[in-house]
Amino acid sequence: MMNNVLDFTKCSNCGACYNICPTSAISVNSEEMFYSLSVDSEKCVNCGVCKEVCPVNNPQQKQNLVNAYMGYNRDENAVKNSSSGGAFAAIAEYVLEKGGKVFAAAFSDDFRIVEFKSTEEISLEKLMRSKYVESCVGNSFQKIKKELADGQFVLFCGAPCQVAGLKRFLKKDYENLITCDFSCEGMASHKTYNEYLESIERKLKAPVSDVNFRAKLYGWSRHSIKISAENGKEYKNFAMADPYFYSFIGAAINLRDYCLECNFPENHYADIILADFWAYKRLSKVQNDDTGLSLVISNSQKGEEILQEISDKVTFTKLDLEKASYNMKNKSNSDDFIKKHDEFINNCEANGFLNTMKQFKLQSKTKLMFRYYLGNIKSKVR
Repeated sequence: MMNNVLDFTKCSNCGACYNICPTSAISVNSEEMFYSLSVDSEKCVNCGVCKEVCPVNNPQQKQNLVNAYMGYNRDENAVKNSSSGGAFAAIAEYVLEKGGKVFAAAFSDDFRIVEFKSTEEISLEKLMRSKYVESCVGNSFQKIKKELADGQFVLFCGAPCQVAGLKRFLKKDYENLITCDFSCEGMASHKTYNEYLESIERKLKAPVSDVNFRAKLYGWSRHSIKISAENGKEYKNFAMADPYFYSFIGAAINLRDYCLECNFPENHYADIILADFWAYKRLSKVQNDDTGLSLVISNSQKGEEILQEISDKVTFTKLDLEKASYNMKNKSNSDDFIKKHDEFINNCEANGFLNTMKQFKLQSKTKLMFRYYLGNIKSKVR
């Protein structure tokens, strides 16, 4: 029996194994509905390092919640350009002001894939906002390790599994590393995303030039999506009326298998955990202007100290930690839902994403939600 990644029963695509492999035998296969791992048998030496580093198949308890805060960036532009209240922007700017680098998810130049880049390669603004499609960390863990060894201050922000992968890859704590993750609903298929994007390009009659899944067109609390094309045309829609967005947020069906049973909601490795603060009415007295509010939870003493350091940039209100961690719980899905999910993914592979959405009658639900939330406001191409 091969003592390598092929023995895994579960995979979150966190990136730890292919970054740590001493012979570079592990690569990412993008041909399937979700990213999968491939092993070059001629390179693999069956050392077992990939098994040791895996945070999914070899879990360790790391969560250590300290405090919870409601927060919003005092810079209105930062809030406007963020998915929620702009807390990530403030943390990133703190690192950049110290001469450090920020690593996070960014769209490729053609917006077809989501990959991890640093502020040495692209602007901070391109690392901001949610990218609702599965991502690959590439060799960013190796780059980060070198930066840390050289004494560089580094911020890494990714999904909870990706932060766990980085921490396990590094094997030790670094004082010059800050990690952020977020309340994650799961990763949607890159294949369905690409089919969806192609349909938008046909509608706009030009290649895509920007994708914003959290455009705040109708305010923060009503998710909206805006996709721009090179010819100046735009697709705008209330997110829950958009087939792709609804497939993984509304129906929670266009998700990687592991995401259905993910245990990272109760085992975050990151110093700071970020989320939208949807419970503001219940847990605070803030007067929300619908521009965006962040829920910020420190998960280490280092994380707590960083939040205190950026209190001149972000207005924080301390919350009851037990109540504010309402979104941090393991997922529980019925057997019937898992069966439906598997049927949906298999159908997407056989018949395409958009046809499957129609077959599963998920399109009509998006239209009903659209009318309910926005009345006469309609999706449009301008």
